[in-house]
Parts: sequence; C-alpha cells; structure tokens
Amino acid sequence: MGHSYIRGNDEWNERGDIWNYTKVFSDVSLEGQRPIPENTLTLGKHLQKAGYITALFGKWGLGAPNTEGVPTKQGFDQFYGYNCQRQAHNLYPSHLWENETKVYLNNELVNPHSNLEKDADINDPNSYAKFTQQNDYAPKLIHDKSLAFIRKNKDKPFFMYYASPLPHVPLQVPNKYVDAYRKVFGQEKPYTGKSYFPTQYPKATYAAMISYLDMQVGEIVAELKKQGIYENTLIVFTSDNGPTYTGGVDANYFNSAKPFDNTYGRTKGFVYEGGIRVPMIASWPKRIKAGTRSNHISAFYDMLPTFSEVAGVKTPEEVDGISFTNTLLGKTQQNHKFYIGSS
Repeated sequence: MGHSYIRGNDEWNERGDIWNYTKVFSDVSLEGQRPIPENTLTLGKHLQKAGYITALFGKWGLGAPNTEGVPTKQGFDQFYGYNCQRQAHNLYPSHLWENETKVYLNNELVNPHSNLEKDADINDPNSYAKFTQQNDYAPKLIHDKSLAFIRKNKDKPFFMYYASPLPHVPLQVPNKYVDAYRKVFGQEKPYTGKSYFPTQYPKATYAAMISYLDMQVGEIVAELKKQGIYENTLIVFTSDNGPTYTGGVDANYFNSAKPFDNTYGRTKGFVYEGGIRVPMIASWPKRIKAGTRSNHISAFYDMLPTFSEVAGVKTPEEVDGISFTNTLLGKTQQNHKFYIGSS
C-alpha cells in the first residue's frame, strides 16, 4: 500500500464546489474521490482471475461515479453502498450506489456538517429529529445486500469485501437501539455538533452502533451456516485505524484503544500504537483452531499475499506484503525484517 497511486482521501477539489451537498446531489460529477488508474492491480481483480465472484458492500473512496475508478471497473462484480467518503458522513443519506446506478433513498437531504438549529433546546429530542428520525438507514440496506449476495453465490467461490460504515461518526443508529443503552448510561451531556451531526445521547448511541455492527456480523455467520458453507469460509474482521476523537465519541470513557493511550494525538490519524495498531479476528472452522492467539506483527499490505495463498493463486510481483497464512494455520511464520537505527 505504501506504493499505491492514492494513499488517502483525495477529494479532487479542482472539479468545483464539492463540499456543497445540494450541488453534489444534483451534479454527479462533483461526487466521489479522485480515481485510481484503470490498470491498477486490486485484490478484487486478482481474485476474479482466480475464479472468484467478488463483491464490495459499504464504503468506496477510490474513484468517483462515471470514472475508471468505480468498483465495477476495479475488480468487483457487484457493488452497493457509498461511492464517496464525504457522503458517508451521513448514515441516513439521500442516495447510495448500486454498481453504477444512483439509488435514491427516502431520506431528507441533510448537509453532513449540519448542526442544531440556532436557539434549539439541546434537551428536546425534537431538536435532533432530522438526524435521528429519517427512514432508510444505510447500514441496514448495505447489510441486506450482503446477505443476498451470500445466498446467491453459495455454490461458487466468492470474495466479499464488507467495508461497513459502522461505527464511523456521525453518531446515528435507529432510536430503539439507543434506548436500550440509555438505561445503562442514564442522563448524558448532549453532543451539539461541530464537524459531525449532533446527538442527544452520545455514549448510548456509540455503544448502540457497535452493538448493531456486532449483530450484523452475527447475521452473516448465521447465513453462512444456513447455506452450509460456514465451515469452509475464511472470515477476517478488523479495523482500518484506532478509535476516533471526533464527532462526540468519548474514547477515554470507553477506553477504546486499550491497552494504549486514548488521548488526542495518540489515536486515529496518528502513528502511535493507539492509532495504527488494531485487533484482527480470523475465523475458518475447518482450518483455524478456535481460541488460538498470535503475536505476529503484520500490516494490511500482507492481506493480498495471504488471500492469494488461501485462494491458491500466485502472489503478484513487487508487492510489499508477506502471506501470514502459516500464522492462521498455526505453523511457522515468515516475518518482515525490521531495521532500527540511524542511516
């Protein structure tokens, strides 16, 4: 990944007023991020050549609509979710994308950086209505598509990349899930918004979002079992970074980076361990002994070689990663070489 064409959310500002969400809604040329080149080697393309049906559900930020960077041109047979990282700052968005088709949702268009109305009562639930009482919750729609994909392709080798928007801020989840945690946390100080939407119950909402994701993972496992393919399916669950410090999230309260420091400058967006060292869980009942642990050090550029070995296909030349399949299987693992010192 260190040699990738794009290494962050390149917002492609020269196109125009990309931060005006009303304009973006009506002008698709303003949506999405700068595209990766047409000939980019992606994990999706690599596994397609190995005979896998591939799908991406959730967030994509490597190619705006109508460019060579959209998922369906970068190795994914099916895509449903957010094409644009900016649009993903609203879990009740005005639209999502299915392959290369814009899908309109039954939600009010709300600028993702909106705050409470001036002089609004921060203790009145109605003040938060446009952020909490919309109709189509994107994480549910995305999840339903993923379950349908499993059912449709149960008899074929498939690779499903599930880039969930949870629990990324803004803090939004259907009220019934928040209510369950309100009983746990009691009265809270509302988060009135700044760069992300306000919420009346920030701790309860954050906890509910994590529980919602946990429930969705359980539903995927249940579907794999129902289709009789769970035992021979490798599931990898991890995060792209440590906990955030924005949007009303209280990482210190939840001790989210434990055992590392939760304070500002030590979590997401910073290269201390609390920001870049994340848990990873792998489940493969036929091959991995349940309950085993490893202290193997790896990074995300190891995923392509690992999945290549699992799929029985040759790893492409000139990649930075090393397969950790042996670690998964409890065998002796090849490690990266680390050099410490001055040059």
